[in-house]
Amino acid sequence: MRALPTCLSLFALCVAMAGCTSQPAVAPTQQNGWLVYSGDHVAVNAVCGTEPIRLTGDHTEATLTGECGQVELTGSHNDVDVSMAPGGTFTILGDNNDVWWHPSGPGVAPTMTIRGNADAFHASKP
Repeated sequence: MRALPTCLSLFALCVAMAGCTSQPAVAPTQQNGWLVYSGDHVAVNAVCGTEPIRLTGDHTEATLTGECGQVELTGSHNDVDVSMAPGGTFTILGDNNDVWWHPSGPGVAPTMTIRGNADAFHASKP
């Protein structure tokens, strides 16, 4: 019976440590007409507007909502969920990135370009 309190204590410790691993949010900067989100091991939650968005860094978890017309991703091991505007463009310039996308509405399919290695686009439901 002594093992039960020890197991419960270890479980509570693991849960507490897992809760501390969430990634910090990052604010964008303006660079040459782009909204740029930079950093490693960060979280990005943004609503797309008229400005193009650039994500730079490694191990970023990003969610882009609204009508994203132009998105560029650099870095490695990033996971992005994006709502693409009709006729929009998404370019991956890094390696080992996964992008889940869905159209924000009816119209021309977006252009998805990979210029890195081991990257993938995945169509998802809106």
